[in-house]
Amino acid sequence: MFQPNDLMESAPKIRLLNPSDWDAVRRLHGRVASVYRSPAAWHWRYADAHNGTPASTGVLALASDDQLVAFVGGRYRWAWSNGQRAQVLVVHDRLGPARQAVNADAARKTLLCRCNDELRELSHGTADSAALLRFESGANDGASASSNTHAVDILWRVCSVSPLVEPPGCSCLVRPTDFIEPGWDTLCQSQVGHAVTSLLKNSAYLAWRYVGHPGEGVSSSNPYWRFAFWSAGSPDPLGCVVLRPGESGAAMLVDAIWPQHVQVLRDGMRQVADFLTARGVRTIRAALTAANPGLAYLHSLGFTASEALRTEPNRVQIGFDGVLPDAPWSIALGDSLLY
Repeated sequence: MFQPNDLMESAPKIRLLNPSDWDAVRRLHGRVASVYRSPAAWHWRYADAHNGTPASTGVLALASDDQLVAFVGGRYRWAWSNGQRAQVLVVHDRLGPARQAVNADAARKTLLCRCNDELRELSHGTADSAALLRFESGANDGASASSNTHAVDILWRVCSVSPLVEPPGCSCLVRPTDFIEPGWDTLCQSQVGHAVTSLLKNSAYLAWRYVGHPGEGVSSSNPYWRFAFWSAGSPDPLGCVVLRPGESGAAMLVDAIWPQHVQVLRDGMRQVADFLTARGVRTIRAALTAANPGLAYLHSLGFTASEALRTEPNRVQIGFDGVLPDAPWSIALGDSLLY
């Protein structure tokens, strides 16, 4: 029987994930994770395609008897940095008991190298570097940061719903959305900033992330409230917010396509606040990095600083092979699969 201390006596064998490994990965998840993950949830995380990139990749760490002891898996995303499109691998799973942190960290580094190799192959050698994003909480597993790792703080903000419930203006209409209406791709492209590095979104990604979510770990078949802001005289969306209901009268603002005009956001959020109040939601929490333009929008709505709980993410570790983009990273909580 494998024991955690065995890793201290012999280096683990690290190799890339093969399709035949998924049963072993799911069994490992069942042993070390606190929440059951259905087959549909595994497929959604790693098999569904949504943006024209290879859906996912992963690495395994094996003990001397070839028993699986750690798994690191992620999904490719397109990012915009310094005026160019680049590929990023967002880590969604790091499985392995805490005492095997050195093992998981070795797997992470191997995964980063694999990300860079595949990026060069896909871009025909035109890309200089790849990045790997990993969300961490104050209770992280102790994996050490290497010299080619950069940490970006996640800033938590909170707002009471009651001040938002005022007579709304008429700058927009608010309706639920499945992101199938025309105009989302154009709106997402308008959000790209040349001064920051951000993960690209489009209608296919938004539908995969927030409509196709299988509802793992929650009672609802889909755990998100998705609100789009519209102009009465235009068929194109002006923006959207995505929230996830939580416990104790709280909701999490996990993602947004920010409207160009702050008045649209204010009027839209007042209508959203009516919806939340009717469902017993008293506070809204949000988390993003300092370079995210949404931080200023949240401030205008009355959001104030809030400390993250120890079990919630408070930083993003950005690993890179090559030159880290000079532009700061604009990241939202929805860029992970934690919520």
